[in-house]
Amino acid sequence: MSGKKIHKQEAGGKVLFKPGNQAAVKWTDETVIPEIEKVLAVLCNDDSGLENQNIVRANDIKYVEEAVLAAGVDLRSWEYWNSGPFVAKLPDDSLVLGLLKKVKKISELRCLYSGQAMDIFFLKNKFDYRDKSEQEIKQETTLKGSIAPEQWLKGMMKDDKDSGAI
Repeated sequence: MSGKKIHKQEAGGKVLFKPGNQAAVKWTDETVIPEIEKVLAVLCNDDSGLENQNIVRANDIKYVEEAVLAAGVDLRSWEYWNSGPFVAKLPDDSLVLGLLKKVKKISELRCLYSGQAMDIFFLKNKFDYRDKSEQEIKQETTLKGSIAPEQWLKGMMKDDKDSGAI
C-alpha cells in the first residue's frame, strides 16, 4: 500500500475515509454491514425461512448475485463493495471485509459440493479452479521450458527409447 493514509478505523468501529471521498458519506460500517447481513440471512435460511445450522447446505441458492437480489440489496452497491478501490480502503481485520469473504466462500462451497457442469465452469472462471491435467501440463511446460508440444513429445519418446522402455 502506498504511503498515503486512505483511512483508519476508530475504536468505535467507524471507518474514516480520505477527505473528499464521497463513498465515505454513503458507505460506512453502519450502512454496509446491515446490507451484507441481509444477504447472509438469505443464504443461511432454509426454504421454509428458518435459520439452518449448516449455512453451506441451508438452501439451493449458489450464486452470490442471486442472494443479493433475493435480499433486496442493490446489485450495483454489492459490486462496488467488492471492487478493488473499496476493498483497498478497508483494514485487513474489517468486519465488512470478513462478511464479504464469508458470503463468497458460501457460494464457492455450494458450487463445489454440487458438482454440476455449470457450477464447475463457474468455479473455474470466478474462483480460478483448474483441472488437474491443466496444472500438470502447465507444470511440465514450466519445467521443460517453452517448447512446442510436438517437440516435447519427441523428447519424451527419445528418453523412453534411451531407457529401453520402447
